[in-house]
Amino acid sequence: MPTAIPPPTALTERLCRRLERTSPSAQEHQTTCSVLTDMLSFIRNLPAIPLIEAPPDPTTPMARIYDQLAIPAPGSPPGPLCPIEKEILRRFLYLVEVEIAPRLEPSADLAQAHPESRIHAHLQHELRREFGLLGFAVPDHWREPAVSELAPLILVRARELGFQPTEVRLMGAVPLPPVPGTHMGGMRLWLVAWNGATPLPPAATTASPNVWDPNNPLGNGHDLLLAPLRMVLTWTDDLPAAPP
Repeated sequence: MPTAIPPPTALTERLCRRLERTSPSAQEHQTTCSVLTDMLSFIRNLPAIPLIEAPPDPTTPMARIYDQLAIPAPGSPPGPLCPIEKEILRRFLYLVEVEIAPRLEPSADLAQAHPESRIHAHLQHELRREFGLLGFAVPDHWREPAVSELAPLILVRARELGFQPTEVRLMGAVPLPPVPGTHMGGMRLWLVAWNGATPLPPAATTASPNVWDPNNPLGNGHDLLLAPLRMVLTWTDDLPAAPP
């Protein structure tokens, strides 16, 4: 009986070295390996089973990464790959599928089960929109990593609750000031999610579903406090490492 492979959370040395040949500098190579390791860690609790066998368009950013890992350039460590490396490639193929997944149209049947990669991509679009509506600017180095981390986290939590998430709202977010000796600042946000085929009831304080009250944003439209998935998350920027 084959041994179960634990979800990989980091690139192996061999796969990381395969990226050296296409990195313009040692610093960029280190950053690329770190970002890809984060991506693996974010989807560690997802099945991440791709429906495609190879990238249909080799020119997309994630497809190029996949090819660099799967097809060693001259001078890069050759195969054969070990089982954990094959699993890493399979998971990056799933991320290629997320990258090219079409958006859910407004007419989509939300009660129907959609491929995980398509819902994953849809959640990323939802989160980017929500970040754009916040009352303060989210730094660029926060936005995409937060989207990449949150989308699979929402998928996992929603699966545990027995539904496929199609709607996401940020109920609130606040920047966190730096704390000397601890971190350089960060962000805390309140998030809810639900399936659009099971709409939330209107907020109890909503006078009319067609009237927006700017003085009572939580009293307009859906009662977000009744969403089946509610999360509070905090991110902080670590302090720089002390010089050796």
